Amino acid sequence: MVKIGLIAWKDTLIRLRDWKVLLIMLLMPILLSMILGSALAGQTNADAMSLPDMTVATFDGHGGGFSEGLLDGLLGGPKLKDKLTLVKMASPEEVKSAVEAQKVDVGIVIESKKIRVLRDPGKPTSGQFVQTLTESYVLRVGAVATSTKVVVKERSNSIPASQVGEVDFAKMASAVADQLKPVAISPNASVLETPIGEKAVSAKQYYAVAMTAMFLLYNVAIGAKSILNERGTETLARMMVSPTSKSSILLGKFVGTLLYSMIQFVVMVLATRFIFGVEWGGNGAQVLVLGLMYAVAVAGLSMMIASMISSEKVADLVSGIGALIAAVLGGSIVPLSEFPDLMQKLSLVTPNAWALNGLLDIMSGTTWQALWLPMLMLLGMGTVTLCVGTWRLAAR
Repeated sequence: MVKIGLIAWKDTLIRLRDWKVLLIMLLMPILLSMILGSALAGQTNADAMSLPDMTVATFDGHGGGFSEGLLDGLLGGPKLKDKLTLVKMASPEEVKSAVEAQKVDVGIVIESKKIRVLRDPGKPTSGQFVQTLTESYVLRVGAVATSTKVVVKERSNSIPASQVGEVDFAKMASAVADQLKPVAISPNASVLETPIGEKAVSAKQYYAVAMTAMFLLYNVAIGAKSILNERGTETLARMMVSPTSKSSILLGKFVGTLLYSMIQFVVMVLATRFIFGVEWGGNGAQVLVLGLMYAVAVAGLSMMIASMISSEKVADLVSGIGALIAAVLGGSIVPLSEFPDLMQKLSLVTPNAWALNGLLDIMSGTTWQALWLPMLMLLGMGTVTLCVGTWRLAAR
C-alpha cells in the first residue's frame, strides 16, 4: 500500500507543478461555468423564480371573467405582483407604442377572439416568460371549461328524469368552475417543473456541475499519457523489473489519476461556492462521495485507454474527441432535459451524465437512497475499466 501511495503522490505532484495543466484543468472550468451560468440565467426553474422586475402594458378589449383571470388573477396575482407591474392602456396602438419606445418590457392585447403578446426584442427573457404564462393560461382555461362540461354532463346523466327539473345545472357548473379556477390562475401549474428534491437548480449551479464533470473527463487523457510517457522513456519498464509488483505500480498510476481528479473536483466546488456563491446542496458528504465515485470512473477509463493505444499523440486525439463527445452527450454543454428521449437514454453510457444528474439531485436536495444508482454505476464503470486496463498493461 505504501508503494502504491508513493507512486500516486509522485504522479500528482508532477501534474500540480505543471502550470499549463493547472490553467486548463482548474481556471478554465471555473470561468466557463460562470460565463455560461450568467449568459443562460432565466432558463431554469430557480432562475424563473428570480426574474427581474417587469412592467407590462395591457389593453382589455374583451372584458369579463376570462380577462380578469389573466390580468388580475394570474399576472396581477399575489405570486407575481412583486415582479410584474401592470399598466392599463386605452388602445392596442398605445400598447404597441409603449413597447416600441421601451417604456414597458412587454405588452398584452386582449381582443374578442385572440390575445397578442408584444415583446421587446432586447428583452427576450421577459417576453418569453409573459408569453409562456399567457399561453398556459389559455390552455388551462380551455381545460377548465371542458372539465366543467364533462362533470355537469356526467352528473345530469346520473339524475333520474323525474328529478332533472329540480337541479340547477347553471349553479352546478359555476361551482365546478370555481373549484378549478385556482388551477387556471396559478403561475406554477405548467410553467415551472418540479425538481427531484425540494429546491430548484439555477443556471449558475447547473453549469458549475456541468463544467466540473466535463473537465474531469480530461484526466482520462492526462492519466493515459502519464503511463505512455513512462513507457516511452523506459521508466515504466525499469519499475516493472524492480521489487515492486506490477499490480502495485499500475494501481499507483490509477490512484494518482484518482487523487488528482479529486483535488480538481474539490477545488471546483470550493471556488464556485466561495467566489461565485454557487450552492452545492446541504449535504457536503453526498457531494464528496459522488465526486469520489466519478473520480474512480475517470481514473479507470485512463487505465483502459493507456492499455489500448501506444502513442501520446493518439491518446490526446482519442481522449480529446472522446471527452468532447461525452461532454455533449452527457449534458455538459446543453442540458439533458433539452434532448429527445433517445438521446437522454444514450447519455447514460457516459460517466459524466451520471455524475451530473447525481450532483444536480444533491443541489435540489435528495436522500442517500436516491444516490445509490449513480454512485454504483460510476463505481462499476471505474472497476470494470480498471480491471481491463491493468490486465492488458500487465500482460505487455
